[in-house]
Formats: sequence, structure tokens, C-alpha cells
Amino acid sequence: MKSKQLPFILFMACAMLTFSAASAKELKIGVVDFKKCVENSRQGKDELENFETMKKQMEEVLSAKEKELKEIAAKLGDPDYLDSLSQTAEAELKHKGRALSQEMSRAQNEYYQMMQQANMKVMQMIQEHVAKASEKVAETKNYDFILRDAAIFYANQAHDVTNAVVEQMDKDYKK
Repeated sequence: MKSKQLPFILFMACAMLTFSAASAKELKIGVVDFKKCVENSRQGKDELENFETMKKQMEEVLSAKEKELKEIAAKLGDPDYLDSLSQTAEAELKHKGRALSQEMSRAQNEYYQMMQQANMKVMQMIQEHVAKASEKVAETKNYDFILRDAAIFYANQAHDVTNAVVEQMDKDYKK
């Protein structure tokens, strides 16, 4: 991810130098904290809440499967219980345990993939909304650039426009 940002950072630095050399006016640059936009905007809060709800649902499904698997493992680990079963019933119980174990493993993999995809989709969607809100803030307040804080090493707090971007996001989200 960092290696993808380097060309962008270099491009922005060159563009800013070229732009500042070509014009006599001072550049007005804003910085937005993406994490704060996610945590403080209404949309970010709603998306995080939906994500947590989905996460809890998936964890409940996995927990139920894990409980069932533990019960089977306990039965298979109890010699007295196994002695009370016929060979066919014991074989069926072992087969059920293996099948449930495979199902559990498959469900865990699906869970992690779904969570990664959902997280990526949410972050991508919020990033698009942050970009649109930043553009509107830049137009309204005459900024030449609004940069994401992750793309720079240091910025004076006077350049922080995060709150204005969050306010714009909330206005747009209400619509």
C-alpha cells in the first residue's frame, strides 16, 4: 500500500512546486484525517454499525458450529460412551465429527473472506464520499489542495479541514 502512495506523493510534490513557481499566489492546502471521517461522520458510524452487526451474526453461526463440534469431540473422548455405541453408530459419530470439522473450517474461511470484502467495500465507499466532500469544501473555502493525512508526514493543525469535511459528508448523507 505504501509503495502505491509513493508515486502519488511524488506527483503531488512536483505539482505543488510547479504550481507554486508558476503562480505568485500562496497555495491554500487542507489536510483531512480519513480515520476521523470514518469515526465521526454519520455515514461512517452507520457503516461501522452494519459491519459489526454482520460480524456478530457470523460469529454466532461459527459459535454454534463450534459448540456442536465440542460436543461430538467430548463424546468421542469418552471411552464409556463409545463402549455403549455399536460400531456402526461409532463410525457415524466419527464421520459426523470429521464432516462438521470440515464444515467449520470452510465456514471460518468464508467468514474471513466476507469480512475482508465487506470492510474493503465500506472503506472504498467512504473514501469516495470523503473525496466528494473534500472537493465541495475546497470549492467553498477556496483550497487549492486537500490531502489525505496518510499521504504526508507532517501538517500544521491550522491546515486540518477534517471537521468541515465530516460536516459536508453528513449533509450529503442526509440527502
